[in-house]
Amino acid sequence: MFAQRLDGQSLASMARALNDAGTTVRATSGRPAPLGMVSRLAEPIGVLPLGHSYRPGVTDFWSLIEDSAGHADRAGWIESQLAARTPAEIVEFDVAFTAARRRAETWTMWAAAYRITSGLCSGDGFWYFLPWLVGLGRDSFDRLSADPDALAEVPQVRRLATLRADQWTDDDWPEWEALNYVSRQAYDTATGESEGIIDALRAVHHDYPEDPAPTGNRWAFDDETEMSRRLPRLSALFPSTR
Repeated sequence: MFAQRLDGQSLASMARALNDAGTTVRATSGRPAPLGMVSRLAEPIGVLPLGHSYRPGVTDFWSLIEDSAGHADRAGWIESQLAARTPAEIVEFDVAFTAARRRAETWTMWAAAYRITSGLCSGDGFWYFLPWLVGLGRDSFDRLSADPDALAEVPQVRRLATLRADQWTDDDWPEWEALNYVSRQAYDTATGESEGIIDALRAVHHDYPEDPAPTGNRWAFDDETEMSRRLPRLSALFPSTR
């Protein structure tokens, strides 16, 4: 456990750990990535290549997500697991989470969330929806990221279709805001440094996003013709007149 600000040597060690894990890091301001890290200028900061394999036993991101399903406070359990690890491992988890979230951060996925919630999906709402999607587990996440309309087959979503949005309880809403903060809080606990993970991420040329930046072509979610064309199953499951 570290009880003080990481110095340059510690940050360099963290960068080496991420590099050993195969993490792709993009340099900023035209500077080359330090310590031999691979620069992929075509990829956004914080995004790892699809199919990236995380180091087992260090930051097994999907195992932590899926193992948390048996706990009442899933985010709290993940946070406690991370807080017992090294700062570099916590950073690695955050990088993995950002990479996963970015894969689903598209205008079509936002439209899917918008349809499910009867239009009650602002930027913050979508930001909380994405961790909920991650929380469904790796297989479901991979399938839904590739085909947002497949949300119509998810049991939790099908149940919501039987209720009006004003009948949903807090537990019913497809959102998991707390997952957005587990790495930051775990890093604070492990190092004693408030929000220190932000500087740690910058040291390895990653960001700490706090708002969605969807990719793809933006379109009007209230356009019924376009919604039915792009998301036919969700449009049928959640008709605009319900």
